[in-house]
Amino acid sequence: MTPNTCSPCSQLAADIVAVGEPLRALISGLEPRDVPLPWAPEVMAAFAGVARLAESGRMLMTARAAEAGLWQRQGFASPADWLAQQQGTTTGRALADLETSERLDGLDATADAVRAGLLSPEQAGAVSDAAAVNPGAEDELLARAQADSLRRTRLEAARRKAEAQSENEKVEREKRVRKERSVRFWYANGAGNMEVCGPIDALKELEQLIQREVDRSFRASRSPQQRGSRNNYAFDALMNLGDNTGAGAGRSGEDGEAGAGSGRPSARRAPLTRLTLVRVDLGALMRGHTFLGELCEIGGVPVSVTELRRVLGDSVMQLVLTNGEAVIDVVNLNRKPTVAQMIAKLFHDSTCSVQGCDRAARLEFDHRQDWARVEVTELANLDLFCGSCHDRKTYENWQLVPGTGRRPMVPPDDPRHPDHTTKPGQAGKPVDAAGSRPGPGPDQPGAPPGRDAPGPDSPSARPGTPLSAELAARIARINRNEAEHQANLAGQSTLFETS
Repeated sequence: MTPNTCSPCSQLAADIVAVGEPLRALISGLEPRDVPLPWAPEVMAAFAGVARLAESGRMLMTARAAEAGLWQRQGFASPADWLAQQQGTTTGRALADLETSERLDGLDATADAVRAGLLSPEQAGAVSDAAAVNPGAEDELLARAQADSLRRTRLEAARRKAEAQSENEKVEREKRVRKERSVRFWYANGAGNMEVCGPIDALKELEQLIQREVDRSFRASRSPQQRGSRNNYAFDALMNLGDNTGAGAGRSGEDGEAGAGSGRPSARRAPLTRLTLVRVDLGALMRGHTFLGELCEIGGVPVSVTELRRVLGDSVMQLVLTNGEAVIDVVNLNRKPTVAQMIAKLFHDSTCSVQGCDRAARLEFDHRQDWARVEVTELANLDLFCGSCHDRKTYENWQLVPGTGRRPMVPPDDPRHPDHTTKPGQAGKPVDAAGSRPGPGPDQPGAPPGRDAPGPDSPSARPGTPLSAELAARIARINRNEAEHQANLAGQSTLFETS
């Protein structure tokens, strides 16, 4: 796309062009290698801020520009085609921007956030799409968009949009998706590309099969030098899956629903070794539809209760029945979380606990206070880390800021780092809520041998010390639940990693 060199007819357009001229002159002489390296991040951030303001103005004007009808006079098939030509982007991206611009007309808070340059076009699209259906969620979604990643914003927006949709609307949407299921191929830059669009349950099943093969390939590749990436193995698994199912293509009509009209994989299901979480309020499952605030999701994606009932009839999944946001509270004396605890934790935090990190594969459960000190495993003391974030915590002493849920992870020199909350003369060691210092960890002098040995501050290390009423009640609850949880411990080792 070449810049428009024609003189603007309107004073507003002329003013905008005039504002951009100094920036054009600055960029024309910009040589990145001449910028001192310490300045580079803030220079890039300054450009990003200006770009967001420009994008905000464009977003606000997109619908109005399309309304002028110039696209028809210039012979374009649709406003989106004309906008794509103007912006040098794809028709799909231009259509999304056009729809967002149209929705902003009825969403004052979102439009104000766009004017202030607080939202990117993608964030504005996610928020406006949900807020147009569920206006009561607009403020919460705006706060989420400014505090969290785009992926998490989109997931929350889809959830809040589904809250306000009727069961019939969800069923009709799923019928449309199933009817319009497709696979598209295109080739560019020496690579082949494939895009698959279809029912959630079918693609979740395909994802399970592929990820199982990815896990198997990782285990088989013992040498890190010979090991490929998970994306490499996922491609290989998909190609192998096609080879394995090709011989059975003629049997696709034998399984009834797995025939040509269902939009589901025709191959016989293999045993699943990975976990798919279904979240549904028990009342909604029994009733057949959700009310405002109730959940019905497969792997974090909202679906109708009708679709979920159909899936539960023939799928192997872990089911979490909820009452709003209340999740079962499980505590155990073992270092490793039980399967029930894993599911309960994943109910709230399906990705890495570090704000801005959206990794959801091979998550590791981590104790905030080391298990050797507290000798119990409970949800309130667990965080989820991806391998990269866990390595930073373990080897470089990066820590999550105090709190719960997703929050920033900071280096040791950050003032929010927990090590800065210390008593005088005891730098580098956190102080608990009561102002006392926990005993030495497993890697400190005076620590007990072995990771799973009892800590010096634990009740078992101080025979004869009276237990507090709260701790005694906790231990009693643990003992009551322990027998029930033992049956689940044997099958949990292949699902997650724990530290």
